Amino acid sequence: MKALSDSALSSWVLFPDVNGTLLIKYKAKSASISIGTSEFSYAYTKNGESRRASHRPFSVAAIAHIINEINAA
Repeated sequence: MKALSDSALSSWVLFPDVNGTLLIKYKAKSASISIGTSEFSYAYTKNGESRRASHRPFSVAAIAHIINEINAA
């Protein structure tokens, strides 16, 4: 999360899970990202269209890209 500015993360809430994953949810939009140790999944709506992906390889750059894309949606 250090790769993103405070303003980019200001609308997100972090929920740790007992299985060791993290769930981050956008406060005002129907959007979430689930982060595991080696992969992540996400789901959100942009222009009325559902966008989602599962089991994407984890990288800080990929997570930052999705957060920025959801923030702009």
